[in-house]
Amino acid sequence: QDYKAMLSKEKMDAVILCIPPDAHGEIEELCCKKKINLYIEKPVALSMETAAAVSEAVKFSNIITSVGYQERYSAPLPLVKEIVEKEPVGLVTATWIGDIYEAKWWGKKLLSGGQVVEQTTHMVDMMRYLFGEVFTVYAVGARNESFGGEEHDIEDFSSAILSFKSGVTVNMLSGCYSKGSGKIGFEIFTPNFRIEYTWGQ
Repeated sequence: QDYKAMLSKEKMDAVILCIPPDAHGEIEELCCKKKINLYIEKPVALSMETAAAVSEAVKFSNIITSVGYQERYSAPLPLVKEIVEKEPVGLVTATWIGDIYEAKWWGKKLLSGGQVVEQTTHMVDMMRYLFGEVFTVYAVGARNESFGGEEHDIEDFSSAILSFKSGVTVNMLSGCYSKGSGKIGFEIFTPNFRIEYTWGQ
């Protein structure tokens, strides 16, 4: 239960960090000092300060690291990338609409960062893999008391427009109130194709 004692006592090749978002930072930096390779549960941090400190520690230690964006490595995604590199892309919609995640910390903004930071981040990662870096973001989120989420304080739904340096525009929808009629995936519209990607398939 005491990770500091474990890291000082045991010799390890790698550590898998499956921890709530607010716990990131100190553990990673200590592993870097010990030069232990890291697999990190996303999101990597709840603040840019923490993310920058861990990034600097990783660079200095020269360890191997990876973040748990597993969908980036799904079988269909390289084919999608091959198509969008040859075909001009106009509009894209990326969606993560489902139910509230059943973890006590998940619905608390200070502990999870909210749905976009903790969950829809998978969509952001795939969009960056396909289209490069984001240039501008416009976003709005809201809560609806009728959804019954009194115990949490994160947004029930949000909508964001991501403009990429490559010229692609992504409309990103997030929602954590749907009891079974939600959707997780993205659609890409090109002059000749409509590519639909469903999470986990």
